[in-house]
Amino acid sequence: MASIIAAIPVGATPGVAPEITSILSADQDIDPGESRKYDISVTGYDTGGTWVFSGTGLTATVDRLRNNLARLTVDAALGAEAGSRDLTVTNPDGLSDTFADAITVNGTNPPPVTGDVTGHVFEDIDGDGVLDGGEPGLAAVAVTVVDSTAGSHGASTDGAGDFSVTNVAVGEATVTVAAPAGFALTTGNGVQTVDVIEGVVAAEAVGYTAVSVEGVPNFVVIVSDDQRWDTIGRCYPAVDGYDMAAGADSCMPELQAHLAAAGTTFFKGEVTQSLCCPSRASILSGQYSTTHGVTNLQGADFDDASTLATWLDDAGYRTGMFGKYLNNYGVGSFSNYIPPGWDAFHGFHGADGSDDPFTDYPWIEWDEGDPAPVLTRYADVDSTTEEACLEGNYYSTDFMCWRAREFIAADTTQPFLAYIAPVASHSPNTPPDRHVNAFSTPLVLDYYPDFDQIPSPNPPSYLSTEPLGDRAFDHLPKSRRQSLITMLAVDDMIDALHDDLAADGRLANTVWVFIADNGMSGGEHRHFGKECEYWMCHRVPFVVVCPPAVCPNTQPGALDANNYALNIDIAPTLADLAGVTPGLSVDGMSLVPILENPATPWRTEWFIHEIGPALDGVLAVAADGDWYKYVALTATGETEMYNLVDDPYELANLAGNPAYAAIEAEMVSRLDGHLDG
Repeated sequence: MASIIAAIPVGATPGVAPEITSILSADQDIDPGESRKYDISVTGYDTGGTWVFSGTGLTATVDRLRNNLARLTVDAALGAEAGSRDLTVTNPDGLSDTFADAITVNGTNPPPVTGDVTGHVFEDIDGDGVLDGGEPGLAAVAVTVVDSTAGSHGASTDGAGDFSVTNVAVGEATVTVAAPAGFALTTGNGVQTVDVIEGVVAAEAVGYTAVSVEGVPNFVVIVSDDQRWDTIGRCYPAVDGYDMAAGADSCMPELQAHLAAAGTTFFKGEVTQSLCCPSRASILSGQYSTTHGVTNLQGADFDDASTLATWLDDAGYRTGMFGKYLNNYGVGSFSNYIPPGWDAFHGFHGADGSDDPFTDYPWIEWDEGDPAPVLTRYADVDSTTEEACLEGNYYSTDFMCWRAREFIAADTTQPFLAYIAPVASHSPNTPPDRHVNAFSTPLVLDYYPDFDQIPSPNPPSYLSTEPLGDRAFDHLPKSRRQSLITMLAVDDMIDALHDDLAADGRLANTVWVFIADNGMSGGEHRHFGKECEYWMCHRVPFVVVCPPAVCPNTQPGALDANNYALNIDIAPTLADLAGVTPGLSVDGMSLVPILENPATPWRTEWFIHEIGPALDGVLAVAADGDWYKYVALTATGETEMYNLVDDPYELANLAGNPAYAAIEAEMVSRLDGHLDG
């Protein structure tokens, strides 16, 4: 058994041998694994130099040494054999003295009982995180085993991907595998526990899978709140939602410069239910609200066991959620709940009715490995800086931006999903101080043909038959300005994230999605707000950047005014680009074909569901190739139908018109198919 030594800086008289004259401790016995103090009389020292005490199977450290007296702390190795031990002292000149039988080891604790841990690291070729058999092994993967006594053992895999660690103390051991370069682990995030059994291999060999992430894209998804589709275009000298090259006159200059100029803007970007919670659940699942079951504001009803987050997490992505998850998150059974699939979860938590989600809000923070989530209330008045997206700025859009920047920067080797959901431009639309004077020049709004108009004949009874008054015309530019200035903080976020990714070299491999959870009507069809069947409630800003390194045939600055791109398309699109299969049946479609070629044959119908007013509707291509919208208001039995090619503003109600009876019958059949399916 090797000697364990302790180096003691004291003094020595040159050429004079030291001498241990006595062991002064009354009790010289020690048990294996025990630590005891001993007083030892030593002669022959002066000042300076290093003295060494040694004893077989013992560790000696010096508490003090003066006046020929050494106070030692001695530890006996666990499992040390019983018997007497000599104690040797060596001075700086190499002269030594040994005191025979100085310390007695009782030997009452037996040596540790050990077993072995074996395992294998496979390449997960299909990215499903499952050992299907036949996967190739990965060589030179670092493995660490920490046993039940906190002892650490290192190993690495051989050419076949196998590893073996011997002499591991029995009991529960933790096995950690480091992801090899170019790969991300898809099993247990690289950590598993096993039971080590005496004298044998671990009860179960430890299997890991790792998926190649070379060339796999990163994803940044930004979901705004209650934002009109035409608030990312031109703001001055007059509002023009179709102008995506407005430069400094843009409503969101950074979005236009970094996203619209590099990607595709869908002018028929739509949501399938114009309400926050159902739409967000559809973004995460790729399903209609009637499929995933969340048709109101009760986020706890969403089964998030299988979402975009879990699909990508299982494929080796780092996943982070920042901001607004689902409505009523943090309330009741939804409190302190961390949805599956997220490696970082930082967001709004609950509400007490007095919160301003921009400047005073409860917040939950959790990162993988944390024992429990942390709840904190943040307030903008406590900010130590007003700079956008920096630590110490508690304006909520800036705070979540900073958290997202931290998350993205933490690991530059593993692909990531950053899902960022600010509350802008939802009321109360409180702006950050730096933007409070923005858009001070009065806005000249674009009043569409359906503004202050209702359909004819047979308009639905919930719409007002009275024209809008002067008060509405006075209010609209002011409310539009208020929503726009809160979106400037989101614009700052886009700029900061873009610059970070450009600086670390990942921008060329990062896919961006910008969308709102629903549109907002501002007097169109004499309706205000969301939850209506008309285009302004469902149309949203929708920009996708799929860079050439990921989508080789995309055209920067593309404007797609023909294809309907829906919120339910986001999850299947990102799954497609990541090379993973969604974990559930999706209603949406991958946008990749029309991103690369807008003329690609695309969807021929899509489904709308609303609860206020109670209605269901479907868009479909009829026999003559036109798009029609058919609406059934279930509460009143009223119906509407519009030819969206001839009547894009939905003012000429064709329902009940004999000339369109065949088309209406087809639309009714299609709608019934959605409702029954």
